[in-house]
Amino acid sequence: MRAPIPLAVCAVVATLVGTVAVRAGEPDASSPPADEPAKLEPAPIPPPYYWGESRFFVAGELDLGFLYFRPRLSAGYGQPYRQWVGIDANPIVSIDGPGVYSGLRFKVPFGDLRVGGRFRTTFERSFLVPQERYEIDDIESREGPLSRYLSWESQLTTKVPAGPGAILIELTGTAVTLVDDGYYVFEETVRAVVDPPWVWRARLGYGMRLVDGRFGFAPVAEFLHIPGRETYMVRGGVLVRFRISETVELRATSVPTLVSRDKLGAEGADTFLAGLRWRWATGGP
Repeated sequence: MRAPIPLAVCAVVATLVGTVAVRAGEPDASSPPADEPAKLEPAPIPPPYYWGESRFFVAGELDLGFLYFRPRLSAGYGQPYRQWVGIDANPIVSIDGPGVYSGLRFKVPFGDLRVGGRFRTTFERSFLVPQERYEIDDIESREGPLSRYLSWESQLTTKVPAGPGAILIELTGTAVTLVDDGYYVFEETVRAVVDPPWVWRARLGYGMRLVDGRFGFAPVAEFLHIPGRETYMVRGGVLVRFRISETVELRATSVPTLVSRDKLGAEGADTFLAGLRWRWATGGP
């Protein structure tokens, strides 16, 4: 006579367990479904070279490409390559001749300001006798004193989010010094013949990131004004980046001259540069 009691209890327990199991599988209005995270968009990839908390650090970049080798060193406080303040001290190594740059740097996620001096000397170029226009053979001349100069440079770069990408703005002012009186000089960084001291440059572009943020593409236009010569240059092209990892990136730049009084060919612009960039920093995770 006692058997029906356990059977009844078992039946009730089984019913309760089944009800709980069914309810557990139903969406609960007070919390998201268990599988909801799988339906959400993947979390955005952290900005490249975003390594750890703010700290004192030493960092470096190494650009290696066809006919150029560009090491860069930085030291400061903050998050390397994202937001920090400190100094840059970079040797310049190229087939044209050696040099060195040093200056102050202040960087935030959407802006970058640097102020410093760059000394250059060359193996094959000399100061230039003033003339109305120049061609490639003119800047390769060795008739004048050996070309060596000190350029003081201030550059502000910023990114303004707009649509699927960002507007890129770069403003640069350069004062070229130590040039012998009565001569012009071919400034290796702005890639133009300058009547010292002043050169002004403005670059405008629009950058986009694709492939989960790894591939960057930016068409750009550049305006260069040389007040001493009362002339200007217009350049235009593209910047391409592909991030292989948090520390390695492929880079290509092609910004040829479109309008200019001078005819300097590939020497008068960053016509095509392609290479590999490696970055590192101390104190990262």
